[in-house]
Amino acid sequence: MALQGKSRLDIVKDAFRAYDIRGTYPEQIDEDLFYQIGKSIATKIQKESNEKKIIICMDGRLTGPLLKKSLIAGLIDTGIDIIDIGILPTPLLYFSLYQLKIDNGLMITGSHNPKNYNGIKIVINKKTLFNEHIMRLFETIKNSDYFNSREKGVKEFNNEIVDKYINEIRTTITIKNPFKVVIDCGNGVTGAITERIFNAFNVDHEIIHENVDGNFPNHPPDPSNENNLLDIKKAVVKTQSELGIAYDGDGDRIIAINADGEVIW
Repeated sequence: MALQGKSRLDIVKDAFRAYDIRGTYPEQIDEDLFYQIGKSIATKIQKESNEKKIIICMDGRLTGPLLKKSLIAGLIDTGIDIIDIGILPTPLLYFSLYQLKIDNGLMITGSHNPKNYNGIKIVINKKTLFNEHIMRLFETIKNSDYFNSREKGVKEFNNEIVDKYINEIRTTITIKNPFKVVIDCGNGVTGAITERIFNAFNVDHEIIHENVDGNFPNHPPDPSNENNLLDIKKAVVKTQSELGIAYDGDGDRIIAINADGEVIW
């Protein structure tokens, strides 16, 4: 995607928002832009962080693999090492920063938005980027003002985060009274780990729409829209469960349903 031309720059700029980078694919974001975002983020790390390493995670959106490949290429070409923890919910990215003692992290996600969206949540120096800090990344891209690294970064994989996460929450959370719960993963990325988590606590549970599918075939991944809660409301009542939990696409927000199938606002 060429960034020449005012109209194209304006389209790209709109994807740089208050708390993340997010837009429609391929109209606002694509592989070429993600490569340049990778170089821009790497430039910021090279100039401001003592640690030249970053953790990368993504949700289950269909555009995720291609965008991640381009993002990683931009980071590596600008001298940043990569720890790839795979397809996991956003909270596990933040947990991995704590667990692995790494200061920088990226979550490739469209969050609760429709399937044609994707984006990036950014942590640098243990701080989530927002507002002008995100716009400075755009300015770096606009001006092609990238750090010139003499060495390329390297990539490694870490597939131990889920086990460590489950062990951590089992040591900090105690469920004294047994109950029954229905979980709607909404075909989002939480479906990758929800069964393992609830099995670890020996909770009586039923999971619906567990399969991770970036087409979101059952309903959009936004539980704040009550139209997307029809299935879980019915399931809670039908199974006589005490609680329902509906996740958004990347698992960083939930809506709770009571035993009567009503939303707990």
